[in-house]
Amino acid sequence: MQVHIFSSDKLISHHRKLRKNDHAVDWMVVSIQEFSFKIPLLARSNREIVDGFLRWKAAQKLGMTEVPVILWDEWSEVRLMVNRSEVPVILCDGLMRCRRRTA
Repeated sequence: MQVHIFSSDKLISHHRKLRKNDHAVDWMVVSIQEFSFKIPLLARSNREIVDGFLRWKAAQKLGMTEVPVILWDEWSEVRLMVNRSEVPVILCDGLMRCRRRTA
């Protein structure tokens, strides 16, 4: 699992926005300002955001030109929808393994 840096304006929002979370963008802006961008976005190689749409919107509001992204082509659209709750767990586990290797 490798973290890439992508231009935020080159990312594409998912064709179906799964959550209506515009009310939380300001909260996420404050979180990113206070703690930085701790959890990368997940995107497919075609640059479509799979997870992290709220973080992406907050980054845009902050004027960030680049955001951290992990490419995630392994899961089909159906599996992603069914197992959406697993994504953060798998992501955190993978990031912890990456950090252990570089420490």
